[in-house]
Amino acid sequence: MKNKNRILKYLMLALGLLPSSAMAQADPNFYIYLCFGQSNMEGNAKIQPQDLLSIDSRFQMMAAVDNPAMNRKMGEWSVAVPPLCRPNTGLTPVDYFGRTLVKYLPNNIKVGVIHVAIGGCKIEAYMTDSIGNYVKTAPDWMVPMLAAYDNNPYQRIVTLARKAQKQGVIKGILLHQGESNCGQEDWPVKVKSVYDHLLKDLSLKAEDVPLLAGEVVRANGGGRCISMNPIINRLPEVIPTAHVISSEGCSNASDSLHFDAAGYRMLGKRYAYEMLHLMGHDVVVKNPMLWADVPDPDVIRVGEYYYLVSTTMHLMPGAPVMRSKDFQNWETVSFDKLTDSPKYNMEKGTVYGRGQWATSLKYHKGKFYALFAPNDNPGGDTYLYSADKAEGEWKLVSRMKHFHDASLFFDDDDRVYVVYGTGQICELKSDLSGVIPGTDRILFKREADETGLLEGSRMVKHDGKYYLTMISWPAGKARHQVCYRMDSLNGPLEKKTILLSSFGGFPYVGQGTIVDGTDGNWYGIIFQDRGGVGRVLTCMPCRWIDGWPMLGDENGHVPTYMVKPVLGEAVKTIYASDEFEGSELNKAWQWNHNPIDHAWKVGNGKLTLKVARIAHSIYDAPNTISQRTMGPKSSVSVQVDVKHLKKGDYAGLAVFNDDGALLQIEKTALGYRLSQKTTSVQLGQKDKEIQDYKEESHGQLEFVKDNIWLKINADFRPGKDIATFEYSLDGKTWKTIGLPFKMGYDYRRFFMGARFALFNYGTKVKGGKAEFKHFCYNVKDMR
Repeated sequence: MKNKNRILKYLMLALGLLPSSAMAQADPNFYIYLCFGQSNMEGNAKIQPQDLLSIDSRFQMMAAVDNPAMNRKMGEWSVAVPPLCRPNTGLTPVDYFGRTLVKYLPNNIKVGVIHVAIGGCKIEAYMTDSIGNYVKTAPDWMVPMLAAYDNNPYQRIVTLARKAQKQGVIKGILLHQGESNCGQEDWPVKVKSVYDHLLKDLSLKAEDVPLLAGEVVRANGGGRCISMNPIINRLPEVIPTAHVISSEGCSNASDSLHFDAAGYRMLGKRYAYEMLHLMGHDVVVKNPMLWADVPDPDVIRVGEYYYLVSTTMHLMPGAPVMRSKDFQNWETVSFDKLTDSPKYNMEKGTVYGRGQWATSLKYHKGKFYALFAPNDNPGGDTYLYSADKAEGEWKLVSRMKHFHDASLFFDDDDRVYVVYGTGQICELKSDLSGVIPGTDRILFKREADETGLLEGSRMVKHDGKYYLTMISWPAGKARHQVCYRMDSLNGPLEKKTILLSSFGGFPYVGQGTIVDGTDGNWYGIIFQDRGGVGRVLTCMPCRWIDGWPMLGDENGHVPTYMVKPVLGEAVKTIYASDEFEGSELNKAWQWNHNPIDHAWKVGNGKLTLKVARIAHSIYDAPNTISQRTMGPKSSVSVQVDVKHLKKGDYAGLAVFNDDGALLQIEKTALGYRLSQKTTSVQLGQKDKEIQDYKEESHGQLEFVKDNIWLKINADFRPGKDIATFEYSLDGKTWKTIGLPFKMGYDYRRFFMGARFALFNYGTKVKGGKAEFKHFCYNVKDMR
């Protein structure tokens, strides 16, 4: 029987009914990657001595052309010693792509690359329907390069790939091309044509073989073809399995067209990090570390965990404590809530944009401490809490005067200080009950060049010296992170800029802290304003240079990727889908102000929100519950049971902010009405009372069933900040409703990024309720 099956396979192969790989005994642990493009894929930088050292024999290349000088024959494997493309070409991103893969993949995995590239060529050189004419019209200097591939580089890739499939498994395709198609809006469609042909001709599935495409040279905004990058970044919209590799921070040659050797090394590693991520081998933190609203961070390490606190203002419970072992997988482990003022319950005003701000987190002699000062009146005093475990119960230690953007600091002699404002310091009593009289003083006065924001104090001690880091934002200049260094808290002080870097197509980063790692290294956690999503966190190396904590990569920039201090941690997130099965809410949820506890219930597969107070809008409605939105793209959907709504009740799903948008359901005489609305609120500056509220409808649907499914999609990529809206009457078929909504960010009102929110409020009577089921949260990383 085995012989008959074998003969049948040979016959089918001869008739072209099976791919050539069908008879192959391919090694599943031999990962093969197809690499093609133009000069930056070909390799334009000189190969340096370091590029010839310590190349793991598990990294192989199949020669695409003969290279007698290196004893290479087309179609044969050898160790991937550069040059990988053709004789006399240079270093390429593929060199460090392969080296990085074998560094982090298990030792039983081999990596092979097939590398075809032609300097100066357009994408048409790889398109089956245009290569003939392309060869005929090619410039004289390109003719020999095309001839090296028998005037059909696409066919050379396919021929070699079929041979390679007999020995291994194709795991991905790498592309770096676009300079010669600069400005051509149809480039992604042409790339899709090449990708689709490769999948078809090699019997591959897109979900198994992602396409990685690199950006062209940026040169700090001066790249000759930089206008091509927005077109390249649209590739995932055309090819769902495509991923774009950022070139931000990759150094370049003097022509501002090609990368230099260091740039190729960095870019190649980035290709590898992305491929490792797609294969489930996460070895890097990809910035933003948390693409969500997590401002004013403080981070400490206790044992194997990093603990992070952030500002959540009017959200309750507030002062969230998050933890992680690797800077990537964060989970929320505890909260607290404020009750001092009725405004926390949306009575006699609100605390929109106020509440808990800029918590300082410390660990001293077996206890955790958290200090923060709400910007409220009343309730604006500083709170000091402590806990034996960050994951446990926090107890109030004391109340003190207001300290703006303060840092709690325990010195080696157990004396305790608060550094706050712009260069102010005071000492606390040993029992932490308050300030020692007469100790409040000026640590330093702002310099003449500090003409704007100078705050966000974070104090640490390292090698006997004191380091105070702050955000500096002089008028008319870029924000940046500065550090004051001193041998004693009595001075004198030295000052240095430790980070001046934009990142990811957004403004400069600034405000955060530094922390020592489990691996012996130090790291910086600094936030960045990103429009509608809020203020996001970036993570970067902190290198001690001449006694200063210099932040960023070797060029002083926020890195796109940073190798994690530990590997192998389980996936954890600060957002969550929720089936509402347990009796307690998932810690990803927060209420808008304190909830009315008897008016909500969770369990048995549903979250019930009941009207317990008459409201005029979502902005004065209690028991609105929300989660952070996430970048670069996120969406949520939920089933809403509305049979218990009363007249004048409004329930649904929102992208909630001072300017927001709703999918809002109301009861009608004949059934129900779904409306997509935009909303806006104006607040008083003293008590943050609601002074005005506006809403506008952009689409409606009448329906009669008691259940409806709602969905909001949010896109926070550069230049986007767009939310779109959908509904379904059966949970399967989705339809668009309303208009796209432009999300924004206003520090004068909510001072917060957009939130995905569930709501139910009544404008006429109490007692109506809505039941929410099957809350599904999806994040798509299209970076």
